[in-house]
Amino acid sequence: MIDNKRKFFVIALVCFSMLTALMVFSGERDQLRIEGQDLKAIAHAKTHVSRIRIQDSYQQKQIIRGMVLPAQRTNIGFDQGGVLAAILVEDGEKVTKGDVLARLDTERLRAKKQELQAELNVAQANARIAELSLQRIDRLLQDNLESAQAYDEQRARYDAAKAQVEAVEAKLNSLQIEIKKSALVAPFTGQVVQQYQDLGAVVGSGQAIFEIINHEQLEARVGLPQNLAFTLRVGEVMPLEINQQARLAKLKFVESSRHPKSRTVDGIFVLLPSDSHSLDDTGLNILSGDLVSLSVSTTIENRGAWLPLSSLSSGVRGLWTIYVVDESTSTLRSKLVSVEYLEESRAYVSGAIRNTDLLVVSGTHRLTPNQQVKNITIVDSEVLNKKTSNAQ
Repeated sequence: MIDNKRKFFVIALVCFSMLTALMVFSGERDQLRIEGQDLKAIAHAKTHVSRIRIQDSYQQKQIIRGMVLPAQRTNIGFDQGGVLAAILVEDGEKVTKGDVLARLDTERLRAKKQELQAELNVAQANARIAELSLQRIDRLLQDNLESAQAYDEQRARYDAAKAQVEAVEAKLNSLQIEIKKSALVAPFTGQVVQQYQDLGAVVGSGQAIFEIINHEQLEARVGLPQNLAFTLRVGEVMPLEINQQARLAKLKFVESSRHPKSRTVDGIFVLLPSDSHSLDDTGLNILSGDLVSLSVSTTIENRGAWLPLSSLSSGVRGLWTIYVVDESTSTLRSKLVSVEYLEESRAYVSGAIRNTDLLVVSGTHRLTPNQQVKNITIVDSEVLNKKTSNAQ
């Protein structure tokens, strides 16, 4: 009974082993058949290639940030002290050049004006009497009834009276200017952004009452690197990007000192009105404090070539792998390149590449070195770059 069980166990084990072996070998043959078919399909697949064009330099684009600022921004106040008697505008209100914004109390000034007016009347009366006396003595002198010394003395008194009139008139003019200065007027067309003092406050000479900005003329302050700052020309018109829209601006000047924090050289650009260029900025609401972007290109001397990103595969030690076709044997050769600069759909590389090499521009993930390719199609790499960029 025991021998029969052993025989049954041995027979079952042998059958299981044979079945397992049959499944394994059957799968390997299928796998080999599939891989063979894939290799055959890859060898006959269409391979897109493009001629490499070697150049001595490339243009590196750089985005520089800046900020929109008003061309005029100032704190204004009275040039004399006094009590703030009237405030005629509010925060955020737009004003025109010459508009009265606030007034000081002028009660004492007007009282002083009346006092000086009385002094002027007295001085004018004294001058009139001195003038009549001078005329009378002049007639007597002509009739030899008065001495020349009397005439000279009266002439001096008349001149003194006239001088007194002029002195009082000068005081009145000065006082009139003070009264006029008691009205604070807008120095330019703009907007009141902040009020510092309230009605009834006693303010000193030069103390800020309002902050005003010129909302009609805006400028952009951009921190430029030194190698670029002094290559730009004053008056040059350049496109800026504000709120994701383009706006032309003219370079007003480049500062001759570095910014103490960013260590850049600030360039000041005047934003041009929309009717001075063809860019459509309809609805573009630009405000002071908005961020701006300036795109500039710098020539970098480095021998290499532009390649589409689809032609690059990860390499070793930070390098990248490309495939080129040996035209004499139609086989693939791998080469290592170094990426110097990246754009959206292409890269500028340097390395062991030659001019007019046939570069495989796509499908590198299914290729291996020394593989033969037969179905080759030459395409324009620039057209391919545009297609790749549009697809993104």
